[in-house]
Amino acid sequence: FRSRQPAVEATAQRRELPPAARGSLAILLNPGAWLFLGAVASPLFASATHRGGTQTALLVALAARLCRRAARPPLTASRTPT
Repeated sequence: FRSRQPAVEATAQRRELPPAARGSLAILLNPGAWLFLGAVASPLFASATHRGGTQTALLVALAARLCRRAARPPLTASRTPT
């Protein structure tokens, strides 16, 4: 679109959320993650809590997180994030 007023130049510094906040929002707003939590993770953690208490449930959550991270393929030069 054209305007009679001069265009305002974009500033070099954009306001963005830190990567941790963006990642947290992506998880919270991901419907697939909520389905997984309700269908799989919630009963798994409840079972772990019932069998071994809160500490066991936290260890299961940590193990699930570490297994998920280990399952990711490493980034290579041909597969870099954009």
